[in-house]
Amino acid sequence: MSGIAYDAGILKESAQFVIQHWLTLHNSVIPTVCKFKLMIWLATLSYAEDADMNVIQTLASFRTTPSLTTLATPMAASGSFFPSAGADISCSELECALWPEVKPYHRCPDIVRRQDSEELFEYHQRTAVTTLAACLQKQWPCKSPTIPSDHGYFYDWKTYIELWGLPPKLERIFEKPNDNFRFQTYLQEIAIRLPSVVVPPHLAPPMLITPKWNLLRERSFVNANELFRNSPPMVPATDFPDFNCTISGTHSTQQYRLPKLIQRLGDKAQGGYEQKYVNDLQASLRAMQQGDAITGPVTVAGIPSKEELVVHLQACRHDVQQRHGAMLEAIFVPGANQSSFPSKMHNFFQMPRVTPLSILQRLNKDNFGSSLPAWDQYIAGYGIALTSLQRAERMLSCCHDKVALANELRNPGHTNWDPLAYSDSLLLEIESGIIVRGVQQNIADKMRNPPLGENAVLQLNMGEGKSSVIVPMVASSSADGSRIVLVVVAKPQSKQMQQMLIAKLGGLSNRRVFYMPFSRDIRVGMAEASTIASLLQECKQSGGVLLVQPAHILSLQLMCIESEISGNNDVSRMLLQIKDFLDKHARKIVDESDENFNPKFELVYTMGIQQSIEHSPDRWFLIHSVLGMIRKLLPVIRKNNPMVMEISAWPQGGFPRLRILNESARIRLFQIVARRLSQEGAKGLPMAKYPAVTREAVFNYITKPMLTEVETGAIEQSELKDGVSTMVQM
Repeated sequence: MSGIAYDAGILKESAQFVIQHWLTLHNSVIPTVCKFKLMIWLATLSYAEDADMNVIQTLASFRTTPSLTTLATPMAASGSFFPSAGADISCSELECALWPEVKPYHRCPDIVRRQDSEELFEYHQRTAVTTLAACLQKQWPCKSPTIPSDHGYFYDWKTYIELWGLPPKLERIFEKPNDNFRFQTYLQEIAIRLPSVVVPPHLAPPMLITPKWNLLRERSFVNANELFRNSPPMVPATDFPDFNCTISGTHSTQQYRLPKLIQRLGDKAQGGYEQKYVNDLQASLRAMQQGDAITGPVTVAGIPSKEELVVHLQACRHDVQQRHGAMLEAIFVPGANQSSFPSKMHNFFQMPRVTPLSILQRLNKDNFGSSLPAWDQYIAGYGIALTSLQRAERMLSCCHDKVALANELRNPGHTNWDPLAYSDSLLLEIESGIIVRGVQQNIADKMRNPPLGENAVLQLNMGEGKSSVIVPMVASSSADGSRIVLVVVAKPQSKQMQQMLIAKLGGLSNRRVFYMPFSRDIRVGMAEASTIASLLQECKQSGGVLLVQPAHILSLQLMCIESEISGNNDVSRMLLQIKDFLDKHARKIVDESDENFNPKFELVYTMGIQQSIEHSPDRWFLIHSVLGMIRKLLPVIRKNNPMVMEISAWPQGGFPRLRILNESARIRLFQIVARRLSQEGAKGLPMAKYPAVTREAVFNYITKPMLTEVETGAIEQSELKDGVSTMVQM
């Protein structure tokens, strides 16, 4: 190959052409060929389907880089390189080449003379092959290895291997890998010299110099906060009838007989427990009487007619529309210092659409405080007007139901709390179409700020809005970003609570409900533990609510211990950090606390391989034998003194119902049973073979509550220790 030029044929076989003539291109063609021919030829290669730009750039560097131009190219001893032969020699390959040259047993006169066994001969033969292969492999890389005559194993090699024909064979084995090794070294040298040839581009200075132009780009959209930067409108005057003052409660004239019963019980009470029972009954009676005064029959002086309720509804609707229109006017009319605000007519219709929903969202956690305080106050008043409109609609719909109408009139709303201070509660009212009652707000206040800063348990009648109103109110006000709020519910109520929280908090309040369905069936690694930690952090920072079950919390605590026991220290440490985070930053709201805190709902998880319980099955045999002994002795004791106990009839194979009426009878029964056990023994306690002294020691060990060291040692230092101890424990 003497030169290169444009040739369309290399577009199909460019890779094969470059591989076949690589050394020639580097050594003699590229450094000497015309520069322009080289440029055209390389450009042609770059358009091939299998073009490799790294290879093309390397070929170009053979012409442009002096360090690569002077790099010597290797020559193959056989005339060509064979990459498939590899660039290394292994001991196993050499051993395979040496085994055909080993001598058979009968061609080793020294071995025959010593009369070595064939097993010993084969062992020495393998040692000779292995050591010779290792010696040859240490000489790599080389073209032709030599067999050193001064080697310690040379005598063994000469004895067991034909050495005279090995050098030509070894030279053929080393030839191709040695060529490949030199070619590999050549390519590595190219790779080393290539990164140092990066030449920074030389840019000619511009002929025309223009001053720098600072382009000012204005925002191409209107921010929601920007809409509320004008001053809010004046609060409109409201003039519609108020029906709140027409309610008067009537105390029930019904006379209960319960006070007389409580008085008689108090006169007969003896002891502290009975007196406490009477006091609790008196407190319950007072609470019932107060409830009658609050929730009992009411008299509505001048019940509003349907026409009056319609007028009231129209007045509330007009008030809402008036407030909404005033806000739109204040939003879209530019102020004195707002020349950049789009106020022209052609820009007016490009303004964002302001809806009641977008206005009320200014009160949620994401937007509250981003507007002027006067705007927050006005929007809160707009929200109160909406709740009044909803209340008017409810009163009109129940105008023929005096009980429902009286309930609506009894609860005007917002009497004991500030809607602006608890904006989430106001949004909850609007979205749910309700008005928070005073008792609900009182309980919510005690849950937000428990007495003395301690845990608080509060009670409310069923159907009074604990889960649907109070829990969302407290959760939304407590999730302020400084702590994480946990709503703990039992498994049967979890699905309903999930739907309730999403419906109450997922709309205007824009609070996310998080879940942590943790169980011991989940295999927790570092990735899973990190995900749980980041989930809790996100819930805390975003003001979300975490819905969990008691089993989830207990499973997390037990997984910390289980991971530590199993050796997953990193996972255990991460889970402990999660637990500490919850202990320090979590505020727990427990719904149906009487159920969740009931001991019968405590969960116990077992670990390890299932095993029999202690002393099984002898413990059951022992109990049955003792009960059988008691069943036989009961008639004897009762016969001597029938007034000390009552024994009812029992079915065959059962145990009688026993009622001991006298302490002396109990002691006598205990003494007789203990004496019978110490004399006759039971399952696991064979007493027949022991002397009277030992039997008496067993009797004392069973019956005496306080033993001396001598009495204790007589049993615990004997072979009866296990049997007597098991019987006493049972």
